[in-house]
Amino acid sequence: MKTIAADFRELRAQLEVEFSDLLAPDLAANAARAVYIVLVSETAILSADADFSGLHEPSMAGWFRDIIGPRWKGLGPTILLHDLHIAESGGDTSHELFVGTAIHELAHALSSPGLYSRDSESDAQPLPDGFVNVVATSPGLDNQSARHGHGVAWLRLCIHLTHRMQARGWDIGLPFVIDRVHYGYQSTSLYRRALNDEVTQLASTPLTTIKNIAPPQPFLDLWNSDLAAWPDV
Repeated sequence: MKTIAADFRELRAQLEVEFSDLLAPDLAANAARAVYIVLVSETAILSADADFSGLHEPSMAGWFRDIIGPRWKGLGPTILLHDLHIAESGGDTSHELFVGTAIHELAHALSSPGLYSRDSESDAQPLPDGFVNVVATSPGLDNQSARHGHGVAWLRLCIHLTHRMQARGWDIGLPFVIDRVHYGYQSTSLYRRALNDEVTQLASTPLTTIKNIAPPQPFLDLWNSDLAAWPDV
């Protein structure tokens, strides 16, 4: 198993390397160079009590280019992790929550139409006014879900990403990636079983290709059962 760095910035460095290698075919197909993780503690724009663990928005590569600094290799999917909130809420499992949240947000990047906004191709972009509200209330990318992109495509990518990270030696379970109670899923293990052997059969297939392949019917049936039970959808 991988040895998880004790310091969040060291752990961030580990994950940026791992994600960039894991997603190499997806990055190349989208003219991207690397995956970036920005920490709230680096930004000096958010308070420690801001109530979220992670965010993704396609324009983040431009917003945080100056903070990424010497790690910048060229455009790529960028996620924001609230390391202060994760440390406080995660307790003894804060490092697992950090990794799980990173996978969670990376699945958002992969399920979006593009891994990053083409608007980020020029110089660094200014942060939009009230950017936390802008990002947190972005409309869901999956029209079947009213839960800001936490739909069937995103869920499936979370499972594939977690499996691939486990295969690379990361001791991370789906409950750290997907809060099933918060999103109204019956069980993450049920969804994993509903994919059957897809995660192994498609282990070498780019994830941006997988999202365009129809999921197994049992997976869709389970999703539709959960969707029907959501009172606000």
